Amino acid sequence: GTPAKIDSSSANNGYANRVSVCYDTTENKVIATYVYYGGGGTYYLRAAAGTVNGGTNSITWGSSVPVISGEGTYISSAYNATDQRVVFSYQSATLTGYLNSSVASVSGTTITVGGTVSVITTGTNYYSSVAHDATANKMVTYYRGATGPSVASGAIDTATNTITYSTPTVLLSGTRNFEDALYDPTTGKCILISSGASAGQTSCNIYTTAATLTGQPLTTGTKYYVTTTGGFSS
Repeated sequence: GTPAKIDSSSANNGYANRVSVCYDTTENKVIATYVYYGGGGTYYLRAAAGTVNGGTNSITWGSSVPVISGEGTYISSAYNATDQRVVFSYQSATLTGYLNSSVASVSGTTITVGGTVSVITTGTNYYSSVAHDATANKMVTYYRGATGPSVASGAIDTATNTITYSTPTVLLSGTRNFEDALYDPTTGKCILISSGASAGQTSCNIYTTAATLTGQPLTTGTKYYVTTTGGFSS
């Protein structure tokens, strides 16, 4: 199909990068979020909703809106069909060294972003990704932390378009990059993937729910026993 401008003003005032996209199943819209480099050196993290025409392989975008009034980078987005909200996960240059989330509702091609930015964690963190765990109805954010890949889960408050995160959990030690998260509805598990700093590093983790961040798959060939407290022991 013919490419369509997400932000028509970029023809005169700048350009966009760090793009992420998700699909709003309720409104049947594609949601794009991106860093828009505007005129005068101003940076904005923005979002727009688009309508796809499958017959012509074309897309028509509504007016873009700011997610935050500042630069955002390492952007990821996901749609929560249970709460009917879009979540944007990103590192904010306005709040240097912070990982943040914003929550938005969508009606047609109009996006309404909550006024309160939620802090996922502080410190030097990169490569934020986000997925919706429909089993636990939590948003799962996986990212490169200062001491290793880390994950946090958060619940959306639909009345205020905000999200509250749990204390992050470090999953692996050492440097990993380009973290990504995906929810598998068939197994009810979140799959967390990152690239290792060397060929010997494994960087795929699978969890049953975001609520407890436990329950990784059992190892083939190992004998397991149920303990008196209801847990497992090998």
